[in-house]
Amino acid sequence: MHILALGVGPVAKEKMFAKSIASAKYGVPSLSSRACRGSYRGRIREFGFEEKEEKKEKEMRIRQWYSPRINSERGLLPWGLLSNIGAFNSKTGRFISVCDFAGRIHSHVGGLNKKLRPFIRVEGEDDELLCIDVKSAQPYLISNLFSGKLMEHIPEFQPIFHKISKRQQDPSTKLFLRHCLDGTLYERLMQATGIKDRNRVKRRLFRHVLYCSASNQHKDKKVQTQRLRFQEQFKSLYRSPFETMVALKRTRSKALPFVKELTSKRGQGKMYATPNMIAQRLEVAIFLNMITKRLNEAGVITVTIHDAWILKKKDHKKFDRVLESVCADMSIQVPMVHVEALNCGTYNIDHSNTEEK
Repeated sequence: MHILALGVGPVAKEKMFAKSIASAKYGVPSLSSRACRGSYRGRIREFGFEEKEEKKEKEMRIRQWYSPRINSERGLLPWGLLSNIGAFNSKTGRFISVCDFAGRIHSHVGGLNKKLRPFIRVEGEDDELLCIDVKSAQPYLISNLFSGKLMEHIPEFQPIFHKISKRQQDPSTKLFLRHCLDGTLYERLMQATGIKDRNRVKRRLFRHVLYCSASNQHKDKKVQTQRLRFQEQFKSLYRSPFETMVALKRTRSKALPFVKELTSKRGQGKMYATPNMIAQRLEVAIFLNMITKRLNEAGVITVTIHDAWILKKKDHKKFDRVLESVCADMSIQVPMVHVEALNCGTYNIDHSNTEEK
């Protein structure tokens, strides 16, 4: 497979891998080379700064130098992202690992700052890329599970399936599934809570309902009050899913000893992590082992970021067909997805007068 890299300059078919986005080839200071004196410090000297001048002013001048050459429409490049670019494009900045907790794949692509993701490209190619991610992915998987589906994909949790089956016909369980399927879960919670920020509602859902402990207690009284209020607001819409979630968090370690083992810290296993582990293992079983595998069999090369896929734009229709076929095989409704176009013209570094800057 071709290697993903952050685009440098007009994308000619020359290979730019292992060169920094601020490659010295274009007269831009290098981010990683020790040998090259066009480093940050060297560039600071070229600007006429003394070593003892304030750091903030230096950073601003360097950002002003880089940013127009990267993307003039997005304003100044945040200082912290400069190191992200160098790490991503260097050989030493790449990694890939699989976590024991759920079997998720972690890599330098998933760890890349989202502000830089639109500029990812395939090395040496001009093809536009897409990033396709499943909306409300983990609530979507959990809601299908609570409705009596997907259990065959996590057989290791069979000892607690009775806790799920108990409430699967409840009207609030069906309502929770419907709102996850049509992608309006967070909007419904925004209406119920009065919170206008979607990301804020999402954070509270995960922090106070899905993946918190079964107890309402918290050492921070402010957080405890916030948790109690949000849980009551959630229960007003989805009482049965909330009760199922609490029941799963109270699973005894004897029923699922591997959960205790994988979450143990100082000898104390966190059994309340059971719903989190279930959701992530479903994500791996379906998104990675089924959808991604079929994409590869269909000749579609992808890079996965948990519940998202980066692929070439020309393969979009193939992806849709694979997604539909996998969902049909599992007898579940196709989830809502968000499609983001990457390669926003790539980084167009200004080559003119770089020697004079």
